[in-house]
Amino acid sequence: MISNTTVTAVALAILIPYIARVPGMAVHGPDWLWSYFPSLFGIAFFAAFAAIPGAALAFLAHMMPRQSLAFSLGAAAMKVALFLLHATLDLAADSTSAIALVIFPFLAMIVMLGGFALGMAVTWLTAHRH
Repeated sequence: MISNTTVTAVALAILIPYIARVPGMAVHGPDWLWSYFPSLFGIAFFAAFAAIPGAALAFLAHMMPRQSLAFSLGAAAMKVALFLLHATLDLAADSTSAIALVIFPFLAMIVMLGGFALGMAVTWLTAHRH
């Protein structure tokens, strides 16, 4: 059974790239946000890639249900990484900057795995403390 927390983590992984664009609108104008909405197919394609780190986190949560600290740290790391990466990406800078939209989910997944591993290590260390 998938928990509400896991569904929320996956949903946030999909929404954070769009949310991260909102603060930049004050400096760059509304085109900064609208560059992430190219077409209906583009939004679906982008959402599929954006769900990758959330799906990986959901898989880990399903495989290791007693690792709540690991899940929390992994989710926090994923959200921060996605926010920082997407908040600073200027799609209008050059023609190859759109490649980052495919790379960012995998970078966020690596950061999420690091947070998850840190949470597992802390849980293990506190359980085996004498």
